[in-house]
Amino acid sequence: MKRLGTEIVDTDTEKRVSYCEFPYILNPASKAALLEHEVRASQNFNEIVHGFPTVMITIRRMFLVEDALNQVTQVPKEDLKSKLRVQFVGEEGVDEGGVRKEFFLLLTRKLLDPNYGIFIAD
Repeated sequence: MKRLGTEIVDTDTEKRVSYCEFPYILNPASKAALLEHEVRASQNFNEIVHGFPTVMITIRRMFLVEDALNQVTQVPKEDLKSKLRVQFVGEEGVDEGGVRKEFFLLLTRKLLDPNYGIFIAD
């Protein structure tokens, strides 16, 4: 095996090797840090190469899940790793991270709510 930047390549097959294939190598904190690094690198690459630094979605609070799904499914595959900005309809506010954080918090709560019906208790 040889290293090419942050990638490991099998010298026999010339295929990339993923850290995921060896779950015992890294502890959970290291895996999270590595994933965050890879996402940021991918976002920076997309910003430089494709010229689209962010994906903007506009969400109605009453239709949080529906709006999120409808808009995210319209985003081209290569843009899905771009930075996400969220705006709630009828609300002033610049998304410097807080609005996006609130969006994911509300979305997670809604999706995990037993009354919503996506997951059922066993």
